Amino acid sequence: MKSHKLTKAEKLQLLNHRPVTAVEIQLMVEESEERLTEEQIEAPLHTVTSILPAGPEAEQQQNTSDDVAMDEEDPA
Repeated sequence: MKSHKLTKAEKLQLLNHRPVTAVEIQLMVEESEERLTEEQIEAPLHTVTSILPAGPEAEQQQNTSDDVAMDEEDPA
């Protein structure tokens, strides 16, 4: 994350929100169009998605999907 031209607050937002799309990063980084190229936006996106685990929302969604699948398998 050091090589990215981001403020401490922006880095913290990336870590807390764990964006999965370039649009999410653009919303978190002020003046991202002027400060970052498309490649520079993709780099932290790849870093966040490859290193950090999924956020609580994704885990909850996965658990809900698993519950629905189990209900469909067990007609009782």
